[in-house]
Amino acid sequence: MSDRLFTPRFFVMCGFTFTVFLSAFQLLPTAPFRILELGGSTFASGLFLGFLTYASAASAPLTGAIADRIGRGRTLMISSSVITLCAIGYGVMNFLMTSTPLAMQACGHPFGAAAFVISSHIIGMFGPALFTGTLIRRFGVLPVMLVGAALNLVTIAIAVSGISIAHFWWALVVLGVGWNFLYTGGTTLLTETYRPEERAKAQGLNDQMIFLMMLVSSFASGLTVTTAGWERVNLLALPAVAIVLAALTWFAVHQRAQRMAAA
Repeated sequence: MSDRLFTPRFFVMCGFTFTVFLSAFQLLPTAPFRILELGGSTFASGLFLGFLTYASAASAPLTGAIADRIGRGRTLMISSSVITLCAIGYGVMNFLMTSTPLAMQACGHPFGAAAFVISSHIIGMFGPALFTGTLIRRFGVLPVMLVGAALNLVTIAIAVSGISIAHFWWALVVLGVGWNFLYTGGTTLLTETYRPEERAKAQGLNDQMIFLMMLVSSFASGLTVTTAGWERVNLLALPAVAIVLAALTWFAVHQRAQRMAAA
């Protein structure tokens, strides 16, 4: 098997992934406004966004099991803490992102501004992917993830400091970069917890946990932003970020202790 990365199959998969994400993220800034125009409630908007992830949450474990059955079918043993970490990081990002269009409308900002903020957020999510792998190789996966968690704290600080378009824009761009560092680092860390023949089931379980977290956060976002307000939405994300930071700190200390014991 060739070890080359840039094969025809690689470009086909990149094109497919780009198309899928382009379609999904075109709905995110526009769907809540359209639902409200049709007479729906903000809770209905959150419900719709939640169902966007329901299909993925239901199908992800089946996809992994089928892939392993076609290939090798050994029992899956992976680190649940890493999977939970990935899911929480994704959930924080989704909770704040899906709340943003509704919050901006409540603050009197036009639809075009909300679409621009979400578009910039998406660039922040995927743009750093060009160099995140290089950062992980140079500094290690845990330091990069710690920076990502710290950026989530910066996001919350920006968001609670004001409600201008600039505040929303900076908060969502920083949130996107933080998500990229956490998600890329988390999936890299996950690859160290299972055997090669278990990779499909492990990734399937990881995806299921992520999409279930997205489902819950999407359902909660619309209701929370209308009943508690934008500032409370951000403060509610703080405990989840604290959990991620505590877990990453523990991983870093444990990893350092192992290196010192082996030296």
